Amino acid sequence: MVHFGRVLNIPYDEMVTYTLFSSYKNLGLTATTSLILFGTKAAVPAAICILLEVLMFIYYSVLMSPSEDETRRIELNS
Repeated sequence: MVHFGRVLNIPYDEMVTYTLFSSYKNLGLTATTSLILFGTKAAVPAAICILLEVLMFIYYSVLMSPSEDETRRIELNS
């Protein structure tokens, strides 16, 4: 993914976003495929993983969001 981003001149921030989203979509495909091929019990781990990944994204979004002091500092410097 990084190689394609460099070839296409995609900024690093967008490349990280595309990589995370593609891994998220891959889990959905995994759950669907295992459900179709092996039955409901085989899809449980992928389904749990999807739920935990959503919680992880929410946690990281809150963790990485700037605090009010940082936002004011950025506004004052602009």
